[in-house]
This record gives sequence, structure tokens and C-alpha cells, in this order.
Amino acid sequence: MVVETLINGEDFQQFEAIFHPRSIAVVGASEDPVRPGGAFFQNLVTAGFKGGLYPVNLKGGKIGEYDVYRHLTDIPHPVDLVIVSIPRDGVLNVLEECAAKRVKGVNFFTAGFGELGDARARELEEHMLRLARRGGFRIVGPNSAGIACPSCAMPIGPEGFLGQPGDIAFLSQSGSLSLELVQAGMRRGLGFSKIVSLGNGLDLDSPDYLRYFAEDPQTRTIAMYLEGVQDGRLLLRLMKSVSRKKPVLLLKGGKGQAGLAAAQSHTAAMASSEAIWKAAARQSGALWMEGFNELVDTLVALQRLPQGRLKGIAVVSGLADGGGGTAIVTADLLAAAGLNIPQFSSATRDRLKSVLGAVGSILQNPLDISQVQGRFQSVEAALAAASGDSHIDLVLIYENLYTLSRWHSWERILDLNRMMVRVCREQKKALAVILPPEMMETRAVDLEGELSRQNVPVYPSAERATKALAQLKQYYRGT
Repeated sequence: MVVETLINGEDFQQFEAIFHPRSIAVVGASEDPVRPGGAFFQNLVTAGFKGGLYPVNLKGGKIGEYDVYRHLTDIPHPVDLVIVSIPRDGVLNVLEECAAKRVKGVNFFTAGFGELGDARARELEEHMLRLARRGGFRIVGPNSAGIACPSCAMPIGPEGFLGQPGDIAFLSQSGSLSLELVQAGMRRGLGFSKIVSLGNGLDLDSPDYLRYFAEDPQTRTIAMYLEGVQDGRLLLRLMKSVSRKKPVLLLKGGKGQAGLAAAQSHTAAMASSEAIWKAAARQSGALWMEGFNELVDTLVALQRLPQGRLKGIAVVSGLADGGGGTAIVTADLLAAAGLNIPQFSSATRDRLKSVLGAVGSILQNPLDISQVQGRFQSVEAALAAASGDSHIDLVLIYENLYTLSRWHSWERILDLNRMMVRVCREQKKALAVILPPEMMETRAVDLEGELSRQNVPVYPSAERATKALAQLKQYYRGT
């Protein structure tokens, strides 16, 4: 299938200069790390940004070892990206200097524009656009928490979250949600290619970023949080084209009446009903997210599990003690979501019988192996049999950490999980783990980190694992 290129070379290079700048100037930088301009600058220094860094403030002076320039035009070197964190009334002068300096992009943290809905704000925005067109640069925002590119040590926002490099691009009309996703990614081992808080989208709006992410070689998955859009038909058309290339996840903010009103004042975007957005996502091939947890869980599945259709899932529980009920409930959830829980072949059942015995054993999928009472070699043999079945391409293990801790030391539990990873890899099968945190929350976080480093997706409940796997199946079924 031939898929069209969605962005021309010149526009692509403009985005590259914004997300991979060779140099950054921070207008409003100061020695005070509490003030946004000071925080933006200090975070770039701390993250280890390798390009040129230039603080700009009318007061001049120094910030550490850096000379502070009074004006952008005083900087004797080229500047690709300008971050603006000053009061609204000063932005037009700054943009005049951006045009004279021939910068590539301007990220406006400054707010107080279209989201206010007043005539003065609209006049300012129109003037800003004219200056951008005349100067040949693009505007991110205004009212934007920032942009991030972990691979080039450019953190997002004055909070300075960087995240790990990876292949997920996140486009958000909420700065706080951008920060939350980076934090969730840090907890669960997600890696990001690009993150952008688009704010009001005065110049660059969601369709523009979507075009770029579609062609960005660092990006394999695109997630979006949108409260509204200026041109819904254009966005729908683009989502349909992009989803043929890469998964597109859509989380809509402002679904109810209260949320709609808040969304309109938040980013000055045109909002519409949940039903319209949900239908648009379905028609375009984008994956509709019911909430933030589902967004994160689905990203974990897409980043960690093999690309392609899920043929069959083996559900395994009872690593140390009773697990029959949890196995059955989990399998029921998966089946109700349209996921396949095939029966094991006769050869697999014979292998399981030799390990588990015939008395008291149910040698089928879902599989409860609690009768081996946590014996390491028996658990390994049972997992090898289940994962080796030709009908299975994913093994989903329900791990009750509290029960395991009654039978094994912490080091032994870690060894058990490493063995699970090794066995599934030897069988060339994917592995996912359900790890409820109840009563063992600190240890569950530690174990999730260990499994994440082994590229194994971990979910806190069977319900959340089911939703993520169903989204994975829906995407690959449509490609």
C-alpha cells in the first residue's frame, strides 16, 4: 500500500529546527529558578543541552557562567529556537527581534491571549501572526507549557521533566497533562521522541504537528490530548492517513458540559460533543481513549509488545498458591473484549500433565499452576509448556506478589520473574504481567521497574490489561 507523504521538505525542516535546535535563547531568563524564565533556562543547563544557550533579559548581567543579553539581536550567534516567558505586553517587541534575528521557531510560555476571549487579545494574536509570516518563523503557543525532545536533552516546561528517549510523540492541549505523561512514562519505562504542549495553537495547530510526527523517523506511535480543534474535517482526514502509517491514540478533554466550558476557556479551541469525536476517531482508524490511564496502558502495550495481530493469549496464574479464580475472571474479561483465549493442543496438555499431575489439575487455558506450590523448576516447566503452544503468541501472567512473598524471599521473586522473561523469549513469545499493588505497593513498583527494563508490559489490574490489549488488537486488525 502506497501512503502519501503528508509534509513537504521545507515545512519538515522548520519542525526539525524547533525540536532539534542547534541553539536556544530564553527571553525572560533570570537567576531566580522559581520564575518560569529562570526555570526554563536552568533546566536546559541541568539536562545537558549540547547546543548554544543564551539567556535574554533587559537587565543584562550574568547567570552563572552565561552572559545575559539585553536583546535577542545582541546575540552574536545564530538562534534556532526562542522560548518566551515575559508579560504579554512585551511580546510584539520580542517578535520584531525574532524576525530581525531570523530565528526558526518561538515557543510562547506567555499566556493571556485568545483564551481570554477579549478584543485586545485577538488583536495581539493577529499582529503576532503577521510578524511570524514576515519573519519566516513558526509559533508554538501562546499559552504553551513547552516542547521536549529527550534525545537532544531538551526538557518540557519550567518543571524540567525530560523523560527517556523513545518512539512516542505526544501532542497535548494541556501543559499539565504533558507533564503527567512524562512522569507516568518515567514510572513505567515509556520513551518519548517528542512532546509538545500546543497551547492556543495560534500558528501551529494539531494538524501541523500530526503531519510532522507522521514523517518523523524517531516517532512510531502518536498520542494526542485535544480539547477542540479549529478545522475538524482537516484533522479527521489527517488522522485517517496517519493511522495507516502509525498508531494514533486520541484522548478527548471536555466531554461533559462542565468540561466543554472549561476547555473553551483553557485553550480557546472549538470544542464539540464526545459522540462526534468518538465517531470521528472510529472512522479515521485512531484509537479512542476513555481516560488517561487507558492512554498510558495502551502506550505501554504498543511500545513493548510485538507489532502485528494477537492470535492467542495464554492466561497463567497461581505462581505460588491459589489462582484459579483470578485466571478465570481474567480470561472472561479478555474474551468479552474480543481477544482469543484458545485451548491448548493435546501435546501441550500432555506436557502440563507431566508437570502438574492429573489429580486436581485443570490442564487448559486459563491455567492455574498453584498445585506446584511455587517450586521453581515446576513453574518453569509449566510456563515453557504453555508458551510453547503453537496457538499462543502472548503469555499473560497474573502475579499475586503478597502470596508469593509468603513462599519466597524478595531475591527469589526477582529470580522467578527473570526466569519468566527468559522462558518466553526462548519460545519466541511475548510476555505481559498483571501485578496488583495491594498490600505490597512499594515492592510492586520495584518489580514493575525490573520488568520494564526487560521490556515487559506490566498492568495493575486485569481490567486495565484487557483494555490495553483490546486497543492493540483493534489497531493491528485495521492495518
